[in-house]
Amino acid sequence: MITLSSVITLILGLVIGYLLKLRAETKTDKRQYITKIMIKNYKILSLASKKTINQSIYNELRLLTCEIQLFGTIEQIKIAKQLAHDLGTKKVISYDPMLFSLRDSLRKQLSLPKTDERISYFTNSTYPF
Repeated sequence: MITLSSVITLILGLVIGYLLKLRAETKTDKRQYITKIMIKNYKILSLASKKTINQSIYNELRLLTCEIQLFGTIEQIKIAKQLAHDLGTKKVISYDPMLFSLRDSLRKQLSLPKTDERISYFTNSTYPF
């Protein structure tokens, strides 16, 4: 015969299982969302490197520094703050510290091996367009 305590235990088990599954799915969704944003930011920085900054690139870099300060690691937040400062005060900016940090954290997030290889860029002088 089914007792009241058996029914309560079953219902509690189902509710707890559902809540744990929901929590895990939310955590996975959050991780995927942040990873997608950081990959986009890595691409923007890579493409902006070795180029003259125009208004469009400047606006993308401003948004990028905001997103990294929101979603990045502590190290990336510090680098983003410096990058934001440099965007407002310097003519020549190095994106390499942020690119290296983003690459390292993304490779770790995606379970890829760590690399110390330098980042290579295409330059405008290679092609006439």
